[in-house]
Amino acid sequence: MFVRSRRMLITVVLLTATAVASLGAQTPPPPASPPTTVKAPPAGATATAAPTKTKAPTAAPSKTAATAPTSTKAPSQAQKALSVRTLPLNHMNVQDAIRLLRPYVQNPQGGIFDAGQGIAAVTVREDEQTLGTIAQVLAEYDRSPAILTFRFQLIAADDTAGRDPSIAAVDSVLRDLFKFRGYRLLAEGAANASEHSQIQQTMGAGAEQFTLEAQVNDVRVVDGRGTVSITVNLRHPRGAISPANPNPNEMLLSTGVTVPIGQTVVLGSAVSRGSTKALILTVRPDIAGSGRR
Repeated sequence: MFVRSRRMLITVVLLTATAVASLGAQTPPPPASPPTTVKAPPAGATATAAPTKTKAPTAAPSKTAATAPTSTKAPSQAQKALSVRTLPLNHMNVQDAIRLLRPYVQNPQGGIFDAGQGIAAVTVREDEQTLGTIAQVLAEYDRSPAILTFRFQLIAADDTAGRDPSIAAVDSVLRDLFKFRGYRLLAEGAANASEHSQIQQTMGAGAEQFTLEAQVNDVRVVDGRGTVSITVNLRHPRGAISPANPNPNEMLLSTGVTVPIGQTVVLGSAVSRGSTKALILTVRPDIAGSGRR
């Protein structure tokens, strides 16, 4: 009985081994990359994780971020540091200097002031750049006034043919401007004057006397060349006022012009009486001492 049971056990073991071998031969090969199944470890066991191979990421090429330029705002007028400077005056008076320079003071904390009674200077509070500009402007205008010599000629126009050699320099100009047959010098005069000054003189010959008044307004001279702005009146006094002479100081000509220095300019003409058809006034300004050029 024991031997028989042993034979049956051996037979079962052989059948079981044969069945297992047969099953193994019929099982298809596993796929190339089978999914990994992680089984939970039995209770009380410690799970040991297989080391995971991690592929190091490829570092992207480093790019340097562009840095935007820093915007630097210029300080406003109110933020600029202010300085104080006292500017001496050589020729200009204090009030004229203040009127000239005040528009250049833009800072609300700045200003221009009289330096004090009896002191020929102005005190300015502004930033350094503006102070430099103000000093340049003052140097341009605070200068010794130019002295000019004004030569006036009063010319009579009539129908007498002929040319007067004393007005040869302007004879051709007069014939272009007017249509009279002849021109002759009636009177002439000269006077020295500077900017913002006046001229008054009497011109004429014999009984015909005329009063000349001139206001020198503005002189611009650079290296001996420039212009002068003048206002000129020519009057003809005719004695005392009376019913027969209601206008004893007749205005013949009044004009304002800017004349190039060194050139003769025709100021205008006025209707005359008698044989003289018209009176023509010319002026030539020259820098005093330069002579005629």
